[in-house]
Amino acid sequence: MTLHLTSSCRFLADLTGLSIVPISKKQDLKKFFDTLTFYPQKRALTAATLNSFFSTLAVNDLLVVTDVFQVHFIFTKIADTKVIFGPFCSKLLTQAECSILLKKASIETTLTQNLTVYRNTLPVYSLDQVIHFVTTLIKNTQSSKWTGNIKHLDYGAANSSVAAPLSVKKEDITFIRQRYQYETDLMTHIEAGNRNAAITTWHALHKAAAHLNPLGQTLENARVSAAITRTTIRLAATRAGLPADLNDHITGKSRRIINHAHTIDEINQEHERLIQEYCTLIHDYQTKSYSILTLSILYYLQHSYMKQIRLSNLAQELDVTPDYLTKRFHREFKMTPSQYLRKLRMHKASQLLKYTKLPIQTISERVGVLDANYFVKNFRQEYKETPTFYRKHHQG
Repeated sequence: MTLHLTSSCRFLADLTGLSIVPISKKQDLKKFFDTLTFYPQKRALTAATLNSFFSTLAVNDLLVVTDVFQVHFIFTKIADTKVIFGPFCSKLLTQAECSILLKKASIETTLTQNLTVYRNTLPVYSLDQVIHFVTTLIKNTQSSKWTGNIKHLDYGAANSSVAAPLSVKKEDITFIRQRYQYETDLMTHIEAGNRNAAITTWHALHKAAAHLNPLGQTLENARVSAAITRTTIRLAATRAGLPADLNDHITGKSRRIINHAHTIDEINQEHERLIQEYCTLIHDYQTKSYSILTLSILYYLQHSYMKQIRLSNLAQELDVTPDYLTKRFHREFKMTPSQYLRKLRMHKASQLLKYTKLPIQTISERVGVLDANYFVKNFRQEYKETPTFYRKHHQG
């Protein structure tokens, strides 16, 4: 099993809250069985059962298994590694509904509370969402094309102990493959820093995804879709060479914006903003020959200029010494980080002076300079006139 697959599984598990277990040794099987805390489920999903599941799969095929408790698992093979996604639920059940499931499975209803508690601990995703997670993992860990072969095995169908595998509807296969292509194109455009093409492709992907929600989308589902999109974008940025800490900073900010969004339109706007931000960063990295360190410094200063910034803290975050940070930035940008920060702050202040009627003190604070006198001194040094005269000359 490659290190790339291992780290990708871990990253996706952290992002989604799903249990994602690559199976390459006995300890991995034990790790999977440890997720099955409801005893009757442990008794049904044995090592022999799991081996029989994987034996029916070709590389990149998916087997979606639903047990008698309406808990789902997805089994797949990525290269020479077996991977299990789950357990997870596609809907929450009441205690009464759990009792009915136990009766149908000829299990004593005294375990109703245990089953209810167990199901409530599992992540809740639609099957299509988790299938999307799986195909995203496949296409980003190996070069071979995903074929879209999916089988379903439902142990609860028609009250039988084992149901025959079901094929996915032809139109669903077509849709999944189409979405796969859109995602591949989106990653290609982001990796190249092509903002316009990436935005156009994202709109096509977003429109295609409406196939799953003919009656509309809920705010919570939109947040889940946003997490999927962030994963795709982040993987493309990683392939383009952006470092993990910068990726964490950018996607963390986007996640906070989406978590506080009140409408689906706000979430969609954040999708576009995130794509544009990544494409701009990658374009600068690829065309201006900035090092990753300098690109990280620029990003941090451009997005934190309104705060109190200490270069020693920034150097620590980027795991370099303050002296090396300053020298490397100066070599590539022909000025020190402090000089760039001052110019950036004064430029932001000039825009506020032109287009707002905010008091000078307020503008000074908004660009991260708490001392108004020091702000006026810096502004005069940059623009050869005081903020008051600059506003008089430039405000229409």
